Amino acid sequence: LGHGIGLDVHDCENIGERSFSFAEVEERAGKLCAFFKSPIFEKLSDKKKELMHEQYDAMILYSTKVGQRLELEKKGE
Repeated sequence: LGHGIGLDVHDCENIGERSFSFAEVEERAGKLCAFFKSPIFEKLSDKKKELMHEQYDAMILYSTKVGQRLELEKKGE
């Protein structure tokens, strides 16, 4: 988020942008995926369902990209 305004990762950490952990994102994505199978989800409007699916996709993409970056950092890149 801070990258668009010229902040590096350390600046973002200092202002609290990383208020949740990588594991929490994966956990929340899992809970959202499980919610998709619930009767409550079925009663939502099509627009809300669409937005929740888009949110899930974004969470998975974020999780994947963070994982890829962490692997590169482990390799010293």
